[in-house]
Parts: sequence; C-alpha cells; structure tokens
Amino acid sequence: MANSKLKILDCTLRDGGYYNNWDFDNELVELYLNSMEEASIDVIEIGFRSPPKQSFMGPYVYSLDDYLESLPLPKNILIGVMINAKDYLKAPEGPVEMINKLFQPRDKSPVGLVRIAINFDQVLEAEVLASHLKELGYQVGLNMMQSHGKEEQQYKQVARQISEWGNVDVLYFA
Repeated sequence: MANSKLKILDCTLRDGGYYNNWDFDNELVELYLNSMEEASIDVIEIGFRSPPKQSFMGPYVYSLDDYLESLPLPKNILIGVMINAKDYLKAPEGPVEMINKLFQPRDKSPVGLVRIAINFDQVLEAEVLASHLKELGYQVGLNMMQSHGKEEQQYKQVARQISEWGNVDVLYFA
C-alpha cells in the first residue's frame, strides 16, 4: 500500500523568484526557512537548478550546492530543486553531461528531491533525466506542465509509461 500520509511541498522561493529574478534578501530567506520548519512543511523546493544564464539572475535560479550549504537549511525538511527539462535535453554536451555538471551524487548534496518540469506532450523525453538523477541517488518528481484538457486515456497511458521507467517517485500535473 502506498504511503497515505499527506506530504506538503512549498515552492515559495522557486515560484516567487519570477517576481524578483530569484534574488531574495538573506534575512527574508532565513525567516522563510524558520517558518517552514515551524509549520512542519515536509519539502521545500528552494529554487531551480539552471545552467548559466545570459542576464542577471539571483542564486535561487541556480540553487547550487555550495550556495545552499551556506543557508540555515532545516535538518528535518527535504530540500528540492526544479529543473526545466528543455535546458538539459537541448544542452550541446547532452543531458547526462549537463546533469553531471550541475549535480553531485545525492550523498554529497543538501538536495534530496529533483522535480523535472516538462510539457505533457514531451514528457516521455524526460526518461533520460529521471534515470540519471535516480542513479545519482535523488528522489525524482516529474512535473507535467500544460496537462489540462487531455483525454482520460492520455493521462492513463502516460502514467503507465512513466511507471514502467521505475525511477519517478512522484508525478505532478500542472
């Protein structure tokens, strides 16, 4: 039987970063992290893990391990990051090499969960990403964007195929 305990995922910094280029005040982040701990949140999606950008973006668009280790991260909350699948799938060096550039093995990282954001119609392309992240020891979430308005059979077929991969821990529809 699946674990029936409800898990709460908070994405305030990752999602809120669209309003300030992921450049949050350190005191605000510390207050936020303390609040998440007091509220018994299970998972914090702290930001994206993106390849370098051309324009200025704050540290939460990258959420690199060295930076995250400098934060007062709560010990009892799983820390997650989101990746945009297209950044990795279209990387000149290839998706696996891009993951290897930006992720250490799980046991050397403060991050425990990686959520892969990809459009519903392209979701099967994410298998290589999910597989390699799982090999590195991460919990893997698949966030299927633009998933509204599909036929029930489409949802079932895609979920069945993803289940067969054996490397996705949580499936999200957005």
